[in-house]
Amino acid sequence: MDNVIVHPNHRSKGVGKLLTEYLNQKAIDLGCKVVALDAYTNNFPAHKFYFNHGFVPKGFHFVKFLKEK
Repeated sequence: MDNVIVHPNHRSKGVGKLLTEYLNQKAIDLGCKVVALDAYTNNFPAHKFYFNHGFVPKGFHFVKFLKEK
């Protein structure tokens, strides 16, 4: 899943759950074996949401910020 965001005005209303359930079922229907996503390390509400919906951390997403010219 990439760039799936619920507008702040619509959070905590079940929209994220519906989106996640839909995308999980779509992946199953397409024969996928894994659903993967990234969440920023400081986004604790997202971590809680994904843990509560069966996602587990399996690695790190590394970035390196380069100097702009």
